[in-house]
Amino acid sequence: MPDVLEIIVVEDHRLLRDELVDYLSSPDWHVRGVSSGRELDAAMLVQPADVLVLDLNLPQEDGISITRRIRKAFPHIGIIMLTARGDQADRALGYGSGADVYLTKPTHVGELESVLFNLSCRIRPREDALLKLSENLLRLSHADGRSVTLTNSEYRVLRLLVGTSGQELGYTPLCELLYPDEDGQGQTRQRLAVLMTRLRQKVQEELGVEQCVKSVRGQGYRLTVPVRLEP
Repeated sequence: MPDVLEIIVVEDHRLLRDELVDYLSSPDWHVRGVSSGRELDAAMLVQPADVLVLDLNLPQEDGISITRRIRKAFPHIGIIMLTARGDQADRALGYGSGADVYLTKPTHVGELESVLFNLSCRIRPREDALLKLSENLLRLSHADGRSVTLTNSEYRVLRLLVGTSGQELGYTPLCELLYPDEDGQGQTRQRLAVLMTRLRQKVQEELGVEQCVKSVRGQGYRLTVPVRLEP
């Protein structure tokens, strides 16, 4: 892989776009700015991005639509969604469309910088990643060669947690993404807790990794070990 991380900021507000490009640019990060999905497509033809910093409210094509098609075309790209809409339903929609991280405006540039660094570690993972998650085989493999087959629900929740790059993913977004057709937050929270318990037990018994997912009281869940995504 190239040494420089390719970042494209998709933001129709010119001043904000220029500020983000200027602030984030460094010897290790090459940052370009575009104002729309059409300009993004042209920029990706010139040089594909490793990470997108994407505004939700864009002219012509919104960030949700862009995220869905870019995620389909570039499965391993990092996508950070920026939006002034911060309620749980909007967060669930953003994560459901394929965003890795959902940040609410006004976003502190230091936080955005940290998220970009974490995403770059996932996109360009260390070779010593403890676990590898196969997207096609629904298998979780240990660095020592052991592996375990996951259920569809176990895979989906683990994939969502990998995408958040070590951040907590809240109970409500997880429940809405895993159980979109069910009502009753209490019941879905209980189902989620049972799913997490079984997943942790399976990974501990089959792969020897204890507490691969941590419950953060009052907030949600996060991964405690490095996991690399593979086809």
